[in-house]
Amino acid sequence: MVRNLFKVAGLSVVALLSSCDDDNDKKSQTEFEKNYESWKNSKVSSYIYNYEATGFTPLRGVWEIQIEQSETIHVVYLGSDSPSINLTVGSAPTIDSLYEDIKSCIDGDEVEVTKLTFDENSFIPTEYSCSNPSEVFGFKVSEFQPL
Repeated sequence: MVRNLFKVAGLSVVALLSSCDDDNDKKSQTEFEKNYESWKNSKVSSYIYNYEATGFTPLRGVWEIQIEQSETIHVVYLGSDSPSINLTVGSAPTIDSLYEDIKSCIDGDEVEVTKLTFDENSFIPTEYSCSNPSEVFGFKVSEFQPL
């Protein structure tokens, strides 16, 4: 009898944790959709912002990225040391590509969004983390200015 109670309690905890993950996934999906739609509707295609990769990545430091008519035109490292990996005009993310990264995590198997915040005025993602069983990766965005 006691053994059955432990089984029931254990299954209840697993069900509760699973529903929490589902709730977090639905919340992330809802926030993502609302902000991405607002971002697209803003029709901002020229802007400048600071980008920092976070988590398990060789890319370190803060980078200033300038986008003109949805194309990257300028990238500069804002740190004082020499980075071992460089962002270039060809590899620097746009706000749209950051949204694509988030969508991949939301839709992915065995990965989950562990942090997702948006700027309420510009609708851009400001902080994001995605985790899989072995690592965490993401980004921070700051100093966003439409041009």
